Amino acid sequence: IEKLRTQVAGSERDRELSFESKTAPYLEMVKLLIEGNDLAGAFLYAERAKGRMLLDVLRYGRADITRSMTAEERDKERNLNTSMTSISSQIRREIALPQPDQTKLANLEARLQQARLEYEAYETRIYAAHPELRTQRGDTQSLTLSEVERLLPDQQTALLEYVVAPEKTYLFVLTRGPGRRGSSVIREGKGLAGDKNASAVKLRVFSIPITSRELANRVTQFHQVLAGNSLGFKQLARQLYDLLLLPAQEELESRTAVGIVPSNQLWELPFQALLSQRDRYVLQDHALFYAPSLSVLGEMRKKDARGPSRNLVFDPSSASIVKVSATAADTAPSLLAMGNPRLSANLVSRAQSNDRSISLGDLPEAEREVKDLGEIYGVKRSKILTGLAAQEGTVKAEAGRYPVLHFATHGLLDDENPLYSRLLLATSNENDDGFLEAREIMKLDLRANLAVLSACQTARGTIGPGEGLIGMSWAFFIAGTSTTVVSQWKVDSASTARLMVDFHRQLQSPKDHAGASKAEALRQAALKLMSDPKYRHPFFWSGFVVVGNGMN
Repeated sequence: IEKLRTQVAGSERDRELSFESKTAPYLEMVKLLIEGNDLAGAFLYAERAKGRMLLDVLRYGRADITRSMTAEERDKERNLNTSMTSISSQIRREIALPQPDQTKLANLEARLQQARLEYEAYETRIYAAHPELRTQRGDTQSLTLSEVERLLPDQQTALLEYVVAPEKTYLFVLTRGPGRRGSSVIREGKGLAGDKNASAVKLRVFSIPITSRELANRVTQFHQVLAGNSLGFKQLARQLYDLLLLPAQEELESRTAVGIVPSNQLWELPFQALLSQRDRYVLQDHALFYAPSLSVLGEMRKKDARGPSRNLVFDPSSASIVKVSATAADTAPSLLAMGNPRLSANLVSRAQSNDRSISLGDLPEAEREVKDLGEIYGVKRSKILTGLAAQEGTVKAEAGRYPVLHFATHGLLDDENPLYSRLLLATSNENDDGFLEAREIMKLDLRANLAVLSACQTARGTIGPGEGLIGMSWAFFIAGTSTTVVSQWKVDSASTARLMVDFHRQLQSPKDHAGASKAEALRQAALKLMSDPKYRHPFFWSGFVVVGNGMN
């Protein structure tokens, strides 16, 4: 399987799809090695079955398809793109009529779907025709001891990695500190040993007796109850805590930060809203962040360490990161925020064509939200765009200049094809339809260490075995962003605005001259919102999660 991975042609999504059906042997290896008490070996196989495509891109970069294409191939690609744009324009014009022809609309939608398939097939053929586009992949080098140690900077951090197998779920817990009975120590080149060095990384593994089907049913039920702002969620919150976190409770005590690597349906579970046996929400005791794998998390942290700091900024004239004086850094671009874009009537009609229940009205709270962010970051260091100025074209042209991106707009989930999930923005011409799709985001060249998608369901998508959750976050990661803050359901606009402003305020607080970590900043903002009786229900404060490098 590892050899086959190096031979797959196509885009990042094509290569990810090719691995989805091949993860079963990795799960069997995890099971066999745990039964043989080789816990380190089992952990390494668990890692090899997660986030592989992301890891390839983070380590070796993306293949630049356009640069390798011939003029004829570029013309063909341009024509295919033009075809999709033309059909989209026809759909918009038909929807704008007083009495749209539903038969004609159905035919146009079918033609658009066919045009998308033709474009994707052509892109795959281009990769096959140009072997030089293949990145180095299939690299099976596992996490080293030094890398694991860097992911656990102190004894206040714990890392939890889940592996959902058909008949049971395994939980790997990595911590620092004195060894406990039943724990092992990861040692370089030797897997596990009995050394009880207090500074070593400790690994424990727990077997959770539940089938993947039953686990998925419980997670789905809990997610639906919270997303519906319904009462009666507490029993489910306690049951899921007892199932998934209680086995590791001893390891979690006194840990202030917890990183979670989900598996399968666990990507849909808001761990932060689970209730412990002390009747406390997990978020009250721990700052949480999520990652596709610990290997991916390690690469994201390396990227952030290399990326822009206060005195390193993007110079558009040279298209590179340059060092500037402290005075210049005070005015360097820091935040690009878009809020309450003016959506065209055609765009709204098209978005609602398949689901009339979708509400796409104005978002005045979102507009105030981004304007407040402008005050937090400073007028000279932020670009705040609202209404007609919050355009899709501006994102594509300028997002690469900013270390922090923030979108306060409507978001639409396409759960059949997650790369067509989109953020809704204003339009300026026929070339931009106002739908900033995940597939378009993937092709951007971003240098941001944070993208906040303050919109509905931006944390959702398709769960791909071997990769994790394929959707908006995945697209931003491919584009070069190391951390996203995204939502797990259709969120409330007013409470979201309060949560987001407080989150950014925590990030920019003077604590150690760097503000709180992203995970702690979101925790503090959620705790503040929770303290308001009006927003005590987890629906309001637990819908957003930090995915990626939440440790900085």
